[in-house]
Amino acid sequence: MRLVKLKAMKRINGLHFTPDGRRLLVVGGVEAGSADEAVWIDPTTGAESGRMGLNAERYAVSADLKWIALGSATPDEDSEEDPIPIAVCNMTDSDGLRTIVAAGPTATEVYGLAFDPTGERLAASYTVANRSGYHTAFRLAVFPLGRGKPIEVLDRDSDEFTASVFAFSPDGKTLACDGGKEDRAAVKVRDAKTLAPLRTFFPKGSQTHHLVFSPDGGTLAVAHAKAVYLLPSDSDVPRFTLIHPKQANAVAFTPDGGRILSACHDGSLRIWDVATGQLVTSYDWGIGQTTAVVVSPDGLTAAVAGQKGQIAVFDLD
Repeated sequence: MRLVKLKAMKRINGLHFTPDGRRLLVVGGVEAGSADEAVWIDPTTGAESGRMGLNAERYAVSADLKWIALGSATPDEDSEEDPIPIAVCNMTDSDGLRTIVAAGPTATEVYGLAFDPTGERLAASYTVANRSGYHTAFRLAVFPLGRGKPIEVLDRDSDEFTASVFAFSPDGKTLACDGGKEDRAAVKVRDAKTLAPLRTFFPKGSQTHHLVFSPDGGTLAVAHAKAVYLLPSDSDVPRFTLIHPKQANAVAFTPDGGRILSACHDGSLRIWDVATGQLVTSYDWGIGQTTAVVVSPDGLTAAVAGQKGQIAVFDLD
């Protein structure tokens, strides 16, 4: 195990390996879910190879780590400019942000973002003020990253669409999301083209913290309250419920889909057998509440983030 300590990052909210596994992108901020800064590190040595200020309330990265989407982003902390509601930054050329959402400056809040597996579409939930400026419409949408107007927008005057946690299936055909402010217990799987709901799962507890599909798309993992639920992709009944002593914050499948790793508020990293739902092993490296976890593309290495900018990088047996 290699312990990496990052400077000036209070909470790590996301870990992402490059496709070749040679670099690890770390995204963090002051609060849960915020994206104040992104740091590139070498997972072998822990050495930093670059930092980028994001100053956003929400973020998502494409699978190839070429693009990062930012919600309510400002150029810098001291800027007096209005935040860009939803913008996309090229990670290989971070000099500018380009707005891709037609909501413009009237967008009042961005709740969640997610790229599809191809990196060509972006799911988003947000609010837009009407002309009077007093009433807001809640929107859940999927946007193409190419030219043209946003498509596949579902608009209702209901905060069902304030989802903050998203996950596309590996084939990009379905989109899983939490239920929104007034229905946080619900996890809905929608058709990614029409956004029509296909299935709804009601876990026990108040909030979903992470959603991820297995590599073959056959299982949806739901990190919700003090459990991780493993749902068959065609059912709203869990195959297994993985109980945790405290809040389950994040999950990651191994590339073969045989195991799932979970990060928990008790400070432990747990590894489970997907086929049986049994705990394989657990680790506690004293890095505090674990907030994010990721497995390298070759399945040989994993990384888990703890409080105060600490990351444990370890080999998987």
